[in-house]
Amino acid sequence: MKKIILIFILIPGIIVAQSKVDSLQNLLETSTGNEKFDILLKLTEVLKKQEPEQAIQYINEALKIAQNLHDKTGQSECFDFLGKIHHKKVNYDSAIFYYEKALDNRLKNNDQQKVTEYYDVIAKCYFNLGDYKNSMEYNNMALILNQKTGNRKLEARILSNIGRIYSTTGDFDKAIELYHRALKISEQLDDGYNSALTYHRIGSIYCSIENYSKAMEYYIKALKIRNEIDDKNGIAGSLNNIGNILKYTGKYDSALIYYQQALEMNKKSGNLKWQSFNLNNIGAIYKDKGKYDEALPYYFQSLKIKETIGNKKGILWTLSNISTSYAFQGKYKPAIEYYIKSLELAKEIGLKEQILNSYKDMAELYSMAGNYEKAFEYSRMYHLMRDSVYGEEKIKIIEEIQTKYETEKKEKENEILKKDAKIKSNIQLILIISVTAFIFLSILLFFLFRIKNKSFIKNKKLLEQERKLNDLEINNKEIEKERLKELVFAEQQINNLQKEKIEHRNRELSTLTLHILNKNQILSEITSGLQTVKGFDKQEQKTISNIQNIIDGNKVLDQDWEQFKKHFDEVHKGFFEKLENNYPDLTQNDIKLCAYIRIKLNTKEIARMLNVTIAAINKSRQRLKKRLELDIKQDLGEFISQV
Repeated sequence: MKKIILIFILIPGIIVAQSKVDSLQNLLETSTGNEKFDILLKLTEVLKKQEPEQAIQYINEALKIAQNLHDKTGQSECFDFLGKIHHKKVNYDSAIFYYEKALDNRLKNNDQQKVTEYYDVIAKCYFNLGDYKNSMEYNNMALILNQKTGNRKLEARILSNIGRIYSTTGDFDKAIELYHRALKISEQLDDGYNSALTYHRIGSIYCSIENYSKAMEYYIKALKIRNEIDDKNGIAGSLNNIGNILKYTGKYDSALIYYQQALEMNKKSGNLKWQSFNLNNIGAIYKDKGKYDEALPYYFQSLKIKETIGNKKGILWTLSNISTSYAFQGKYKPAIEYYIKSLELAKEIGLKEQILNSYKDMAELYSMAGNYEKAFEYSRMYHLMRDSVYGEEKIKIIEEIQTKYETEKKEKENEILKKDAKIKSNIQLILIISVTAFIFLSILLFFLFRIKNKSFIKNKKLLEQERKLNDLEINNKEIEKERLKELVFAEQQINNLQKEKIEHRNRELSTLTLHILNKNQILSEITSGLQTVKGFDKQEQKTISNIQNIIDGNKVLDQDWEQFKKHFDEVHKGFFEKLENNYPDLTQNDIKLCAYIRIKLNTKEIARMLNVTIAAINKSRQRLKKRLELDIKQDLGEFISQV
């Protein structure tokens, strides 16, 4: 029924559009020169969405006319149309070719505004192709030229796009600085579209450094603005990234709902690029649930679209996901093949973050496949590169830039408050002067008319006194109101300081945990490698045995646990006491497992912490749920986070 209604709604529009096309085609037969050129442009405009191939034919015909007439402006318009049509069809190479043709003509005419716009759109095409070097070059040219034209709105957009390149290649400190510069301009101009886009991109950086609460905060800001301005493509992007946060925090069913909503919106708008992202993310949900056979079809659908549109960055992500799915099925040969393809593509386009992840995953893959030599080699490359990408100094720089931005924003708000206070002070001064003048006048009148009308003067004095009392009462209320505001503000500042302190403690706790994980992993890998060594004499075997004893001495989990417990208790006071009081049957291993789940370590990381298998951790989680008297469907992580 809905489809029938939709058809009846669309029919009048289709008839009108077809009628316009027929009318223009009739005029085309009898027209020549500039008149024919104008009609062809109008036909292209009408047909470019419904019949792009027919539109391309008409615009090529118009281009020939403009060339014959030596009309450079007309040629630029034709090249521009062709660029936009190919851009819409995600044929980025063809789009760049025609945009550059249009750009050449605009350069000859010294049309600086149009030249800047072409630099900007060409930079976007190169970015979508994964050619970040050329994308950066065109963005920088656009930024320099835009300083002459003074288009602040375009400046913010270019700054945000340059930030996206830095973010994609792992230079998060540069990226977030550029994002805040762009955001500052967009907020001044009340540019909702670019503000939302920049909020979205800042959220992605926090997601990359696993600060999921901060990432969610920025994604929600972006979604709110996009709903207000009805940016459907933007809404779909926000839904997808909110789904990412839910996935990373283990809320798979909720994440799947957001991904599916985003996919439906992108199918309606014909956005192939984001359809591929949504399909990839849905596959990831099934992979994380252990349903690898269900995940792979979504990954291959995503890969097909990305190869069609030439999205290199998206291709390598999907190759990585396909490899992981094969690995979890025990199919190590295809898993390694797909990861090698992914790593080669990441190196080709210079994605530091993806290269880092590939090194880590390749180490695990070769270890699972029993090739410990290769596993050790990739593990070493991972640890060497990790410090340069995710070092503490990088994270510190990002936080300093964020703090600087928020401080500047608060200073502006304080300036506004000071101006308001000054206005209020001036109003109060005027009132005081007015009241004083009125009292003086009243006294003067009193002396002039007291003989004639004593009763009137007396009543007037009483009324004046009553009014003064009312004024005093109002003033007292205002003073009390201001005092309460100051108390609330002070309380908020104290709460903010406390939150910052807790976040600082959590960062220290996470750093300690990752240190223990990495130490135990490396020692375990060295021990495994030593155990495979054979063919030595007794003295050499004794030396190897001594080395293993030294390694085992450095893997004392109790000492690590006590150090971890001390830091943990400073951040989450009373956690262990509540567990032991409420659940006296819990063992020490149960309490350790609760603590690691509380800081959101996944099963693999917990297994490495406790030096046991993943299967053992899964069994321990089931036993823990029984001892905590939880329902089978109840989420263990959510329960422990509320202790």
